[in-house]
Amino acid sequence: MIAFQGSIGGSRYWLAEHPLPPFSSDQEKQKHEMLARAIAECMGRAGLSPRSFRGISMGVSGPAVIIKQISLPLLADEEVGQALRFEARKHIPFDTQGMIIDFQIIGRYPSEKRLDVLLAAVSEDFQEQQLAPLRLLGADADIVDAAPLALTNALVHNAPLDREPYLLLDIGHVSSHLTVFQRGEPYFTRRLDFGGRTLTRAIADGVRVPFDEAEEWKLAAGSDEPGSASTGISRR
Repeated sequence: MIAFQGSIGGSRYWLAEHPLPPFSSDQEKQKHEMLARAIAECMGRAGLSPRSFRGISMGVSGPAVIIKQISLPLLADEEVGQALRFEARKHIPFDTQGMIIDFQIIGRYPSEKRLDVLLAAVSEDFQEQQLAPLRLLGADADIVDAAPLALTNALVHNAPLDREPYLLLDIGHVSSHLTVFQRGEPYFTRRLDFGGRTLTRAIADGVRVPFDEAEEWKLAAGSDEPGSASTGISRR
């Protein structure tokens, strides 16, 4: 699903979704083209053109995206970036030479001589793959953010937050993200190998129907439309 915010007072939104056919890992080029067509279709429904659209933000997720809260010695703001590149080697299980690394200072404690920093990293190759469909349309992302951080930012900007803890669960098709957020406390997020596909597989195995039929049943069971397709499945 893609959401667009209007430029007048930030008060207009368009929502659109477009189903994608299944594709395998060896169809990388075709996948990018299919995603580009889906994005163009969603923009077209909103009366927008990909080439004229500005202010695109993209959330990325997957095993190649890493988010960790770490502590550094007390440093000036301009020194953090250089120190973090060295410190990140202890926390990223990949060669940092091929990683895009960003950070945000979330706590400064002079009495303890330490900084708490939120570290975000993604491999350059993975980010390029995520941006490829947009670039096929002649567009580019102004902001690329890790999906859990993007969801947390949406919560921060759209809801009055106190010091109560908040739990966010983003369930995707292949994987999900669990995030615990509380002001002034460590930021916690984990990627879970569980998603809508897992539920569909459980339905298919449980009632012994083909995967596609189980997917239709799942979607109908979660729909607000009357006449759920769940009545069409017989237990065998």
